Amino acid sequence: MINSEGCDHTHKLTKSWLENNVPKSKISKIIKAMRNQGGFCDCEVLLNVVD
Repeated sequence: MINSEGCDHTHKLTKSWLENNVPKSKISKIIKAMRNQGGFCDCEVLLNVVD
């Protein structure tokens, strides 16, 4: 999706994926962990966090 929509420098796509795949109570903790690993937006999650 990031290839077709581009990055708007938010976690919009990441949050959408998380909402469909993990309990809502864990989303903010996961986003915080991603930021700690250099994932400050959707494209940085792909570049810096995902193996």
